[in-house]
Amino acid sequence: MSTPFVYVVIGSSGEYSDRSEWVAGVFTDKSEAIRIASEKLKTSKENQVLHDAWCRRREAFIRGNGLEQCWDKETRSLVWKDYSGAFVSWDEQEAIMAASCGESPKGDFADDYTVVEAGLDTWGRAENVDMGEVD
Repeated sequence: MSTPFVYVVIGSSGEYSDRSEWVAGVFTDKSEAIRIASEKLKTSKENQVLHDAWCRRREAFIRGNGLEQCWDKETRSLVWKDYSGAFVSWDEQEAIMAASCGESPKGDFADDYTVVEAGLDTWGRAENVDMGEVD
């Protein structure tokens, strides 16, 4: 009797010590697991392009307005400081950014998804499934 399989979609983001992984879904149908993982990966890549463009607008705004990003030890957050040394609060930053650069893009970005074929009631290293090319 052959071992039945499930197809586990693993999501991941970050790098090195900041990396996190999670089970994004479990499927009995291999093609459905690949379809959904590919769709989520494509959306993540599209969102990354939007996020990168927004970050470039944000950086240009910061440089163009004499602001500097720095770490505020008191609030333990990344804040802006103007040339006078005055801090700009996070809420003020968000309002300024929304008015000048648009809202920060929503949705997952920089996430990666893979599909793993795992046998039921078995122990061992599961193998990644070839998802083909994802645009």
